Formats: sequence, C-alpha cells, structure tokens
Amino acid sequence: MERIALDPQTLKALAGETRVRIMKLLDARQLTQSDLANELKMSLPTVGEHLKALEQAELVEREQTERKWKYYSLTNKARLLL
Repeated sequence: MERIALDPQTLKALAGETRVRIMKLLDARQLTQSDLANELKMSLPTVGEHLKALEQAELVEREQTERKWKYYSLTNKARLLL
C-alpha cells in the first residue's frame, strides 16, 4: 500500500468538514464549482476558496475543457486518503 505524507498544508485542508464533503462528492464523479455550490448550498466564492485550498494541498485537480467549464476531480493522493 502506498504511503502518504501528511504535510501541514494537507492537514489544514482536511481539517474542515466542508472540504471533506467536497472530496466525498468528487469521489463519485467530476464536478464543476457550480455543481458543488448547488449541492452544498453555498456561494460560488466560498466553494472556490475551499477548492483553492484543496488544490494547493494536491487533493483535487482542475481540468479546463474546450468550453468555459472547469471540472474538478480527486487526485490519487486524495483517493488514498478517502
């Protein structure tokens, strides 16, 4: 089994219940920031801040499509943590 180093940035990102909920939603499928905001009943900027923290901790990654949408998904690191 692969080992994961839990650096301070990762621990900080996982400390929030909302961020863990985001990760669980992304475990099922890729979602946009709007999809997450609707599901969590939160504003787009609030969800954006959570996604930024998760990206910096290398727990989610953003995929830019040919259209304007950006899809978020879990990284392998995040999947191993879940």
